Amino acid sequence: MDKSAAYVEGIADGDVTKITSAGFEPTKTELSPKQAPAKPENPDMKHSDNGGEIFFSCDPVPDAESYVALLSTDITALDISTAGTQLMIQLNPASPAPVPPSERRNTLLIIDMSSQRKKIITGLTSGTRIHGKIYCTNSAGRGPDSDSISIMVG
Repeated sequence: MDKSAAYVEGIADGDVTKITSAGFEPTKTELSPKQAPAKPENPDMKHSDNGGEIFFSCDPVPDAESYVALLSTDITALDISTAGTQLMIQLNPASPAPVPPSERRNTLLIIDMSSQRKKIITGLTSGTRIHGKIYCTNSAGRGPDSDSISIMVG
């Protein structure tokens, strides 16, 4: 019976309807269903004492299991979407004509995913403008993106 109760508890994720439909009664220890994390507030990038390095952070987000920092030299490269567990990144959208070599740009894209909301980003080129934003994930899914910010790398 304990195994059945544990199974129902895991599947129901605090949903009282699911718990009672399985023939069990919810207890005070049942959790409410988990929601995707909220939008990270106050994203911030600061210079480090080391050249080519910045600190990137945001305020803590309740229920966040991971913080995903997106940084790029091209602000349009930060438009990343998800489908289930996949990240979809389109750095160079198809254009009607080939881009001449003199007009091509190198786009740097950094994706840092960890449980830490404070990140040290290294290996950047001094004098380059870096744009960034952050979002959080948990078992319920991906939360909304923070506002975009930028900094000139020292």
